[in-house]
Amino acid sequence: MNTPASDRDSLLKQYQEKLPRFDQLGKNLLTVLGTVLARSGVELYSLSYRIKDFNSFSDKVEREKLTDPFTQCEDICGLRIIHYYKSDIPAIAAVIAQITDILKGEDPSTILQTDRFGFRSLQYTVKLKPELLSTPPFAGMEGLQAEIQIRTAVMETWANIMGKLVYEKKEHIPLDFQRKFYQLNTFFDLADDLFDELKRDQKSYAQNLAEQAKSSGEFDPALPMNLDNLQAFLDIHFPQRKKNLKVVSWLLVNVILQHNIGMNELLKAYEIVKPHLPEIEKGLSDLLRETYFFKEKEFEQTQGIMLMTLLSLTSEDYWLIISNLFDERHWEKLLQFFHQWRRKLTAHSS
Repeated sequence: MNTPASDRDSLLKQYQEKLPRFDQLGKNLLTVLGTVLARSGVELYSLSYRIKDFNSFSDKVEREKLTDPFTQCEDICGLRIIHYYKSDIPAIAAVIAQITDILKGEDPSTILQTDRFGFRSLQYTVKLKPELLSTPPFAGMEGLQAEIQIRTAVMETWANIMGKLVYEKKEHIPLDFQRKFYQLNTFFDLADDLFDELKRDQKSYAQNLAEQAKSSGEFDPALPMNLDNLQAFLDIHFPQRKKNLKVVSWLLVNVILQHNIGMNELLKAYEIVKPHLPEIEKGLSDLLRETYFFKEKEFEQTQGIMLMTLLSLTSEDYWLIISNLFDERHWEKLLQFFHQWRRKLTAHSS
């Protein structure tokens, strides 16, 4: 039985009146979630929100015979957290519990099971904690609910493909196809598990190298030059600095490997620069904060800038690259800084 036009018009009017508050709820909750998750160390693939359009909303009201639709429809405002590693799910769930009151949700351990089928994700229906409601961004949002969905990037891929095939439940799939879907389901679960295992192995590998360097008193110069060994070198020699793997990877591929800079050469470069590092770091930090290109990026606090510095001061090949790069007006002071330190280091070594 279809909803009378007058009832639909009344629902539309209420929807349009409440829409700005739901939209603001989504935006503000997105900001808070992003901030707290970043502090907790969880890396995200994406973080987004959407507001259910009126046609979907009214169809749900009619289909489920909702008598108090703006309370009973829990997903008018929906947020989606897509992250990289399945092992981060408990940490994400803890953040959600920290900043919201959970009205409905699954045990995070259920998402780790391998016999689940369909849109594999963890979902929570939440409302704002009183502490958030007392802040200006969330003023007037009492009683509003949101649905928060958690998926790994692998789970998101599975869900998108299943959506294309229009299968939402096992019962929808012909028996002839079910075996293939179970195989695919196992494959996607295995992919999530292997990514987690690779993450743990990388961390363990770096820790082992650090322990070996500490016990022997030096980083092994015979190690092959690759991203994991290079990152371990930076973690050992610049442990207080922020990692920026994209910069380090770019330098590895485009400079270090192309110009046959081995681990032994890099260690020699570090020993040459090491006695002067406090002075170099201080001058470089002040200079980068003044430089147009870097001042918004906190680049002076990263491991990448120290790798660039070691190469700039000791590698003729890299110095030619950045000498050609630093030809704009706002690079002039930085270029002079490296020029001066190259002369000092040459004088010290002679």
